[in-house]
Amino acid sequence: MKSLMNMELLSSDDLKRMEELADLFKTLGHPYKLRIFKYLCECSYERMRVLDIYTALGAQQATTSRHLNGLKNKGLLKRTKEDRKVYYELNLENELVKCLSHCIMAIN
Repeated sequence: MKSLMNMELLSSDDLKRMEELADLFKTLGHPYKLRIFKYLCECSYERMRVLDIYTALGAQQATTSRHLNGLKNKGLLKRTKEDRKVYYELNLENELVKCLSHCIMAIN
């Protein structure tokens, strides 16, 4: 309980960062988003086409695209487009993504 009481001692920047971190964990708390993240980790951090992702996970394209976009909006994934093909990959510039990907691969 003492650690909760020390929350008052945190700076507003620290509190904001904790809220952002909680929001990221909330995003990954959705089972399908976590499956997508795990799948991208297992693909040796390669960029993957949306078609390959939803086919491998046995889901619908619209559902997969919606969740991929949500992960991208939180900074967890990067998106590139070539002609009509859309690719996603882990945003390894984000230190949290690197950390989470190592954790997920460690529990495999």
